[in-house]
Amino acid sequence: MLTPLRSSTAKLDDGLVYYEHHVGDFVKSEGRVVTDIVFTKGDARAVAELLQCFSEASEVIIAFYPWLESGWESLSASGWTTMHEQTFVRHRWLGQAGSHRWVVGRARSPGKLVEIIHWAWTLPGRDTLLFIPTSDLDIRPLVRSFQDDEEDNDTNEIRLLRDYPALASRGLEGRYLRVFSTTVDDRALATCVGNTS
Repeated sequence: MLTPLRSSTAKLDDGLVYYEHHVGDFVKSEGRVVTDIVFTKGDARAVAELLQCFSEASEVIIAFYPWLESGWESLSASGWTTMHEQTFVRHRWLGQAGSHRWVVGRARSPGKLVEIIHWAWTLPGRDTLLFIPTSDLDIRPLVRSFQDDEEDNDTNEIRLLRDYPALASRGLEGRYLRVFSTTVDDRALATCVGNTS
């Protein structure tokens, strides 16, 4: 079962009132230099169940960067629908830092959702892993508003709350799940968390 780590009261951002919750604790050990994160299939199942309670008849849109190409090709060969794909090119002060494939899609079964969440959560790196539970599967606001290379802040999440009532993302290097919502307060979150395995 996932445990709420921290829930906030409503926040205000340019007229938008929203809640931010941190759920789950996936830190096994933490030293001065290295943090050991453990995210199991059971954790992935609990995250999937939590996401599915945020929307009636929800599907979960997943947006992430599939770094390990061969693993991703195999995983996405069945039970997955890619809804959008694009490549971002990142520039640094010394020049181009490389191109980064970004994929938006959905799993076609609860089991595949768990499999995708587990695989994507445990990818190396800190890139954004975003989940949007929604009944209409409209990805246009996500594709229009998403900004690459914003994983260390909540820019994308807050911007997307204007189009989706709830969304979640992998928090700070995979330590916890961040849940953002204009409708899910502490009480509603506690009910959802209580329903996870």
